[in-house]
This record gives sequence, C-alpha cells and structure tokens, in this order.
Amino acid sequence: FSGAQLENPEAVDSGIFFTPNTDRTFVDASRHALPISTMLQDSQPRRNLKNLLLTVKRVGLFRGGSVKEELDSIRKWHIEHGFRGGLVLRELREDLYDDSFRHNITGLNKHANPNQIHQRECYYLYYEVRDNGQVKQQIFCRGTTLRADVLTNLNMKYKYDPELGCRLHAGFRNYADRLLHAVLPLLVSTTDKRSTIEVCGHSLGGAVALIMAAKLRKRGYTVVRATTIGLPKVCDRSAVPVLTLLLPVDISRIENDRDVVPNVPPQGSHVPACKLWFVRH
Repeated sequence: FSGAQLENPEAVDSGIFFTPNTDRTFVDASRHALPISTMLQDSQPRRNLKNLLLTVKRVGLFRGGSVKEELDSIRKWHIEHGFRGGLVLRELREDLYDDSFRHNITGLNKHANPNQIHQRECYYLYYEVRDNGQVKQQIFCRGTTLRADVLTNLNMKYKYDPELGCRLHAGFRNYADRLLHAVLPLLVSTTDKRSTIEVCGHSLGGAVALIMAAKLRKRGYTVVRATTIGLPKVCDRSAVPVLTLLLPVDISRIENDRDVVPNVPPQGSHVPACKLWFVRH
C-alpha cells in the first residue's frame, strides 16, 4: 500500500506510519519497482485494512501510570470503539530480564532501575465470548518503553530453546517465557476447540508475541493470527524453517521502510510473513 491510499488519521496517530515529503524515496531503491500486489504474498490471508489499522492502534494503547489508570484508559478506548469483551492488565511478579546478564554489562547498570523490575504494563489480554460460544482471545505486548528494556534487547546472543527446538534471541526468549507464564492461567483450556488466540506487538513486543505464538501452538492452543509492528530479528537462520512450521499461517509484519529495528540484530533472521510497508512517496 502507498501512503496516498492510506489517508487515515489513525495511520498518523499510531506512530507507525510516516508522513514524509513528496520527494520521499525508499532506502532500498529496488523497492520502487515492486508493484503494490507484491506487498501481499499470494499465500498469505488478506487482512481487512480497517481491522488492521484497529489492531495497530490497540497495540499502541499503553500509556503508563498506575494499573487502574492504564486499565481504565484501555477499557474506555475499547468501549468507545464498539468492543464489548473483557480486559486484563496483569502485574508481573517476575523480573523481565536476566539480572545476571545486567551485571555483566559494563556501564549499563544505571539502566536497570530497581523500581522497574516488576513491571505490570507489559501486556494486556482482551477476551470476548461470541453468540456461538467461541472465545476470542487477543494478547497485546508493548514495545521497548523502560530503560530496563534496553537490557533485554542487548541480550542478543542466539541460544537453543529446547521447547521449540531452535535458536532464539536470548533476551526476547526470556521475556516471552515470563509473559507466557503470566498469561497461561488466563487462557481458555486447550480442550476447548472453539477458543482462538491472536498475538500482537510492537518492536520488542512484536518479538515476544511471535515467540509466544510458536510456544502456545506447540502446547496445543489454537493461535490463528500474529501481527507485528517494527519487528526485530528473533532467531538465527537455522531456526527459520522450524518456526515457519510452528507459527500460524496468518502473520503480518508492518514496517516503516526507514526503521532500523527490523534490521537488528544484524546476524539474525526473519520468519517469512506478509510484509506491509506503509509509505508516502
């Protein structure tokens, strides 16, 4: 899609879309030759643009403040936009990063504020029971926000994950495991085949969401969709075919064509997905 096709205030408000000068160009000049149809792979499910923009907006609802203030703000937005399900914003009781790794990083100890160790604004869960009894569950993971998140991003060694059987970015993997431990008690049992799960996230949250999607499917949950915005590289090259089989078919990666985050860590790799660039020429 080109920016001219996306004259929508939500595109700007989300912070994901650019509004550049008319002489804007792609960093990669070869992308100029790509017809718009190549932005959506034939093998990928087509997303409704309005719903996609709503998903982007919902990922960006984290505002900080107390648990009550944040929950009230997110709930108010959902009610105003016609969502009638429930919301959970849960306080985590485990560190969001490996404390031993923090002490091994010279000069970065100052980034690990002790008051930020137990963070609650990491994800929220939206759930809705439909008339046919189906339970729709959506997990939204926030991106890098706190100084302590820098440590998670820098823990970029790719380590073998025995559950998935492949090598993952250590920081993202550890973060995903902690969030997974927190959210599992809130999810409908795998025995209920009518329940579905969607995961969404921005930047660090996108990486966490993708790993969580693979692990949830591995454990028998019906994960039907993943949406990432500004996704960094979560795995090494050898892990790509493994994760491709584990992840849902419906994956969308939304990127700004000049955002550096999707290109790091440089030694990593991306899982194939429907990749969308939102730009204005």
